[in-house]
This record gives sequence, structure tokens and C-alpha cells, in this order.
Amino acid sequence: MEPQWSADSRRVLFLDKPTPQARLGYYAVDVAQPGPPRLELPLAYYSPDWAYALFPGSPSSGLEAVSSGQRYSLPNRGAAVAWAPGNRRVTWGVTSSQGNFDTRATQVFVTTLGGSPRSVATLYGGGVSGWLDGETLLLSGKSSPREAERSIRTYNVRTGVGKVLGRARSPRNLSASPGGAWVIYSTAFEPGRPDGLFLLPREGGNARRLPFFGSYRWRDADRLVYAEFKPGAPTHRLMEYDARRQQARPLADLGRKISHDQWRVSPDGRRVVFLSSGDYSLYVLELPR
Repeated sequence: MEPQWSADSRRVLFLDKPTPQARLGYYAVDVAQPGPPRLELPLAYYSPDWAYALFPGSPSSGLEAVSSGQRYSLPNRGAAVAWAPGNRRVTWGVTSSQGNFDTRATQVFVTTLGGSPRSVATLYGGGVSGWLDGETLLLSGKSSPREAERSIRTYNVRTGVGKVLGRARSPRNLSASPGGAWVIYSTAFEPGRPDGLFLLPREGGNARRLPFFGSYRWRDADRLVYAEFKPGAPTHRLMEYDARRQQARPLADLGRKISHDQWRVSPDGRRVVFLSSGDYSLYVLELPR
């Protein structure tokens, strides 16, 4: 399934092949006027706004503008790419196949559409985590294979200026807020440190351990929506956390459980779509403002 939202938050798209004769691809349903799903896009990896399709290949992948059909070649060696806001740049990492993960080198590349890629960083036991804005990368990893801790850092691809935001032995699930003011990540089984979720401000400062645990998605520049982790609970409850005010509030009890972490907040922050673990159907919920 893998439900996702259209850029205008009006449609839910999901990967499907409804009948043996049907094409595998992304099918769409209008949220305001639900009806039979219709095939909207072929199978590919898409930019967050669905403007570009990536057809993986090695050593080069095909990149196509959905509206015009204009094609580009991307020498990413089949690696996953991350799109900068506005789609002006893309980045990817090429990782060595030799050695343990902690010591493997990942070379980070950046390019503009139709441009020549350039290497901007080499990390060990890490890689690209996304973009904070149209020109600033979010990276995690070690500068040397001998280091014990990984740094969470930024790198401006235009100016070449980098900044270390924080360190952890094994930060996971890094996610930057829209606009890049905050970075959230999780840790587990780190000697001498508590497990949990941590929040880093882009401007610098100590990581703040959050008073909850669960699956999370950004709603807007400062607010997180999270599904509380409550062992034994029959349903999932959605909560909201305001990073700036450091306040949490309940949003809704879903009345069922989310299947395999398949849920998304709409780009406008007004709704959530999720896959139910009970009947494997998609549900849309309007969120309190």
C-alpha cells in the first residue's frame, strides 16, 4: 500500500495492482469525493511533490519530469536519492560494499538537474538523511572509521560550510522539520545514555530528550504528530508535540492500530491517512487545528 499524499493534500495515492490484469502503479482517491481508485502514475520513485519520476538503473538512472516528459540521466549507481525543497538539487550516497557497516565509507554526491554531480562529503557508518532547505544537507556519520560516535551535521552545498549539531553512537530515523528548524532522531542501547527520542535545534544547543516514544511525522515547522507506543494497547492514539513550546496534546484515538507504520500527515497538516492493521483498509482522519 504505502499511502502518500498529493502535493495539494487533496488526494491519497498508494501502490496497488487491484486485479491480475491491472497495471502495477500508484492509484489515487479524492479525499473530498471518494470513489473507485484510478491509476495515476506508473511505478517509479517520485519526488515529494510528484513532479519528477526516478526509474532506477546502474550505473545511471532515468529521471523524468512528469508534466513535460523531459528526461535526464542521473549517475547514482542505483542509490536512493533525496530531493531538496523546490527540486533544484538531488543528493545520494554511494557506499562501499567492504567491511562492517560501522567502517564502510559513503561518498555523498549532489547535483542539479542536468548538471554534473560533485562529491561533497565522505562519511563512515552513515550517509544522507535529507535536506534542511534548498541548499543545506542533513548528514550523519563518522569522519573516521575509528571514531566511536557519529555526528549529526549540516552541510551547505553552495557555501561549503558545515556545522555539527550533535553526536550519538547510533542515531536513527533522522527527520528534519519543514523549513529545517528542528531535527528529531532516536537512539537505543547506547552505553551510559538513555534510549528514546531526541530533538536538536538547527541553531545549536544540546539535544533534548522527548517525554514520549513512538512513530512520528512532522505536521509543520514546529509540530510533530506521533503515534504513542503503548505495549498492550488495543488501538493507536495520535498525539501532537510542539517543539518550540515543549507542549503535548492529544489529537485522536484511531479506534484501531496502524499497520506496519504506514501513515502520513498531509502536506497542509490538516489530515492523516493510515493503513489499518484490522481490515487493511486506508482511513483518513481530520486533525484538530
